[in-house]
Amino acid sequence: MVFPDTLERAAAQNLNAAKFLENNDSTGYFRPIGDLILCGPTQTNVNDFRVILVDP
Repeated sequence: MVFPDTLERAAAQNLNAAKFLENNDSTGYFRPIGDLILCGPTQTNVNDFRVILVDP
């Protein structure tokens, strides 16, 4: 998630947004500042929806 103070909090921890973006490392950027969202068992936003169909 990105909040109005995200860049400020990241800079306080010496996190350079441009470098993390260049390395495709959003986890490494957002985890230290507490803004990381973990999506589910796959740790991605793909295939975290499960359906069980019970046919009587």
